[in-house]
Amino acid sequence: MRVVICCLMLVAVLSVTAFAVDVFYDDVLISGSTGFNAPGETATLYLGDFNNRVNAVWGSGLRFSAYNAEDLLVLNEVTGNVGIGTVSPQHKIHVFDDTNPRIEIEAKSGIVPLSSELNLVTQQGDSPAKFVNLFADEQGKFGIWTGGPGGAGSTKLTLTSQGDLDVTGKINSGSKGLVYSTTTGLKKMVTTSVSVNTSISGGSSGGAPATVSFNFSESFSGTPVAWVGDITAGLPSFFIFTLKDVTSTGGTLSISNPTSSSATCNVTIRIVALGSE
Repeated sequence: MRVVICCLMLVAVLSVTAFAVDVFYDDVLISGSTGFNAPGETATLYLGDFNNRVNAVWGSGLRFSAYNAEDLLVLNEVTGNVGIGTVSPQHKIHVFDDTNPRIEIEAKSGIVPLSSELNLVTQQGDSPAKFVNLFADEQGKFGIWTGGPGGAGSTKLTLTSQGDLDVTGKINSGSKGLVYSTTTGLKKMVTTSVSVNTSISGGSSGGAPATVSFNFSESFSGTPVAWVGDITAGLPSFFIFTLKDVTSTGGTLSISNPTSSSATCNVTIRIVALGSE
């Protein structure tokens, strides 16, 4: 009888060695060494060794750890926020790295498909969803388009690996527009309004042109190239406008009347100047 009992015990040991925990059609509950019903108490599941584990922290959520990477991934139990490198994620995905914070989206080698993108989706009420998509292609070009995913929208901005920037709309910095010249470098454009509203004698009667001084809203580093822009209001339209004595801070607007009699130039004109930053 002793021999039989020993054999049965050996079989039992071999079975436990093969599958330490083997559960069919039921759940496994790990409550931790001190229970799991008060703040700070932790229940831990170890995988392989003590370095790879999943901690359930009461009142906080789940924390995943690996060798030399403590709490590398966190799932908050209240908000559902996911933290990478932080145990207090403030957003649905919160990444923290005090030396090199970085998120990388990589496609397989060769041609990078349009799926190498980040889609930001917003939806208001029952209106169709709106997309803002960030993408990169195999030439290293970065772009932004709006509309549907997968390139179905309209590209608004592209930046090449050579540093060339292409936009479909305006580029503004405050009230300024910015342009680039391949020969003289960075330029800026400023505008200023000039109200004339004065009576000017006709040219055939010997009347001299009227002059109005103006100042640019921002000064340039040198004398800009300037021209008269929009006439925004007023009549008559037959006056001749000429820019004179333009400096880095302003200039003079000369108004001539080609008619044979005096007339009031009741207009507001926008002076547009382009020059060095």
